[in-house]
This record gives sequence, C-alpha cells and structure tokens, in this order.
Amino acid sequence: MALPRAIERIMLLDAVIAHPEVTWLATEREKVAHFTRESRLRPRDLPHLRFGNEHGRTLRFFPDKLPIGIEADGRGHVFVYLVTRRLPVDFRAFLHRHAEVLRTLSMWRIQLLFPRHLAGVMSRYEAAVEDELATPLQSTTLDELKWFFEQRQQATVSPALVAEARFRHAEEAFATPRFRVLYRTWQQYGDAALAAVVTPGALGQVGERTPLRSRAGWRLDQ
Repeated sequence: MALPRAIERIMLLDAVIAHPEVTWLATEREKVAHFTRESRLRPRDLPHLRFGNEHGRTLRFFPDKLPIGIEADGRGHVFVYLVTRRLPVDFRAFLHRHAEVLRTLSMWRIQLLFPRHLAGVMSRYEAAVEDELATPLQSTTLDELKWFFEQRQQATVSPALVAEARFRHAEEAFATPRFRVLYRTWQQYGDAALAAVVTPGALGQVGERTPLRSRAGWRLDQ
C-alpha cells in the first residue's frame, strides 16, 4: 500500500475510535439497509455512481466508501469526509451526492479530517459548506440553471445560441465552482440533483467549528 493511502486509513481509524459511543456503518450494504429503512428513501435517492455502458450498467452506492456514524440516541448521524486536495471540488460533489439523505435526517453533522499538510485550507472547505448548504437557490434561479445545463449538455452548442444574451448571461452567472461541480452532479443524477439546493432552510444552518478530541481534524456541525 502506498504511504499516503496508509496515512489516510489511519486518519479514518483515528476518527472512528475517538468516538466509541457511535455505531459506525462501514459497508455499502449496511448503509443502504439503514437509510432505506430509517429515512424511507428509495435506493435511487441514495448517493451512487453508475459504471458501464449500453450493454450493462452497475450501480455503486455510497461510492466514497467513508464511514457513517449513528449517535447513541439513534437520531443523530455523523458523515466523515477525509480531505485530500487543496481545493474542495470533490467535497462539493460529496455534498451534492448526500444532499437528499441530509434533507431527510433530523440531526446530522459533517466531520472533516485534515492531514497536517492541508491544515491551511480549512477556510476553503468551510466556505464550501456555507456556499452549498446555507445558501439554497431560489426557484427562479433554478429554472434558469436547469435551462443552462440542458443547453450546455448538447454535444455542440450552436454559435447562434452562444450569441444569445440569455446564454451569455447564464454562462457568466453560473461560472463559480459551486455550479461547475453541480453540473457534473446533474449529469449523473438528473433533475433530482437540483431538488436539494432550492428549498430554503432544508439543510438548516451551518454551525461553528469545534476542535475534535482526536488529532485528525475538525468537524462542522449543523
């Protein structure tokens, strides 16, 4: 095993054993069984990725393969995310994939684990949480975003469309990292990916960061 991967696994283990009062879901089967039973979500609403082609496709649920904890009261949930990049591009996609699950839970927190060499980028990840979870889109904005995504998905965007003021305005308005990542999520999940980013207050408010007892990182609580 490569040394960086070994360190990542140790960090995850550190985060898990630091909270012996939490029951941890480790496997794909455990997570699917728990969330379809407790939240009554359909399997297609769970985080997943599709692999394959027209001859055969395979769904992998909870593809991030990160532990998810259940608090002792059975209501609170802990979603662990291990930071491996300086920019939170993959983390935004993680939030998008889990948005529908978070919407159905009454209590949850996201625990971010930072290796020492990435401790300086905590503020970027905090800003991503604020951006994704605390600033839902208005329905009018969502309509324009959906139109823009549909036009952009075409194999070739016609010069006439590019010249349209509406397209140029949308291209400029949706040029931020949030919408670039959301476009890729929308390509995977379709319009369901947009549902969780439009309801005001659906995901609550982002709390202050609290130091972990473990040396592994920080947590961001709802």
